[in-house]
Amino acid sequence: MSALAPLGWFLATALVFVAALGRPFADPDVLIYGEIGRAIYERGLLPYEWAFDHKPIAAYYIYGLAAVLLPLHWPQFQILCLLVFLLTAYLTRDLVARGSYGLHLFLISVLSFKFLKFSGNTEAIFLLLALASFWALIRMAGRGGLVASGLLAACAFHVNYLACFVIGPAALFLLATREPGGGWIGFLRRLGFYVLGFLAGWLLVFLPFLLKDPSLIASYFVAQMGFLSGYQSRLDATESVKFLSYLLPLLLLLWVCRRPAPGFERLHRMGWIAWISAWVGTLLSVRFYPHYAFPLAVLAVFLWLVSEHPRRKVFMAVTVAILALSPIKYGIGMLKSIPEIRQAYDFSPYEQVKAMVGDEPVLAVRASHIPFYYARIVPSQPMIWSDHAAIRYREAEDAYYLSYLNRQPLWVMMARGRCEGAYEMGMPETCHQLRRGYEHVMTLDEKYHDRIDLYRMAMPLPMTAEDL
Repeated sequence: MSALAPLGWFLATALVFVAALGRPFADPDVLIYGEIGRAIYERGLLPYEWAFDHKPIAAYYIYGLAAVLLPLHWPQFQILCLLVFLLTAYLTRDLVARGSYGLHLFLISVLSFKFLKFSGNTEAIFLLLALASFWALIRMAGRGGLVASGLLAACAFHVNYLACFVIGPAALFLLATREPGGGWIGFLRRLGFYVLGFLAGWLLVFLPFLLKDPSLIASYFVAQMGFLSGYQSRLDATESVKFLSYLLPLLLLLWVCRRPAPGFERLHRMGWIAWISAWVGTLLSVRFYPHYAFPLAVLAVFLWLVSEHPRRKVFMAVTVAILALSPIKYGIGMLKSIPEIRQAYDFSPYEQVKAMVGDEPVLAVRASHIPFYYARIVPSQPMIWSDHAAIRYREAEDAYYLSYLNRQPLWVMMARGRCEGAYEMGMPETCHQLRRGYEHVMTLDEKYHDRIDLYRMAMPLPMTAEDL
């Protein structure tokens, strides 16, 4: 075994615990996946009967399972991410058979830290499934490999829709070059078995819907597409510039990946097809968050492994050095803020909220979703992410919240200051109703978003004709 193998294991493991220590609270994204998924396993409630988010259904199955099997405040999703990285490195090592397993794990971990920080976001999960789909096409012989690859592709698609760009063009290339000869007839036959597996994957993913209530499938897609149409229109120029700056080290690395190493021509073409199509899919999403670059980072590592260049190791060392500044800076900042970190480990405010509200439904108005996860609060409306109702309903956001407030929930959570000054202009009726019948109980210093005010109904409000 190469001397780099134990080094890779050590550094990858050290990085995950640095990430877990520096951010005791999981990434806000994965917490809402876990919240929705946990309701599936513990309450039998499918999306979006409990809460709403715009990710595909398989993401909630996976994160919900992690939340149930690892009932920890932290670092449950960092552990999930580490397991995903271990499997991802195994697949790339088996596909390429070049370099030690430790080297693969080290490169994937370091190059990905800047983009994910071991948060375990969906990009890590779907890319693992995408690589598994490629592995089935390359390593599994016969029709079984075709069906398995299609099924894994469907699962990846239902974790993150970007998977269709990463997998689709590359899978067509692999299908076309899987067997010599056969022409178009052979290609179409292989494609048919692949599509059969893909459809089987769809059936598997939506089986809980079919068993409970098939009409929920239509409701699921209507809610998701309605939200995404507004979400994609919110392009942020600052996010775009930051995202492009994150990619510069990867572009430096890709410069030496132009020529394939002897014997790796097919994998080299597949890697470039997947990287370019992933880049196109990311551009079309018009939402440029750092974790969107994670698939591009791993595919860049894959391309480097199957490429040949006299200075390829030098370029990789420079790229690693640049991207390694992120965990180093992160660790230094963590050491400088130990008091704040110790305070962040204090989950007692969430326990206090749970003791107060019990199992009574709580109406979240522009408040963070994180208390719902850590305090196990019951939501009275599905839009528990702070700005999801604003994205989905836009000018009708006030009417949306008012419709739930008129049902007179006992408890209301609202982001601090949302009914003050200019903020009130967006929700005048909701703020009026809140002042009219609710009293402030406590303020929760939430770790990611604004502070949250908790209100309790002061007295039942008289019913109006509109409420009946």
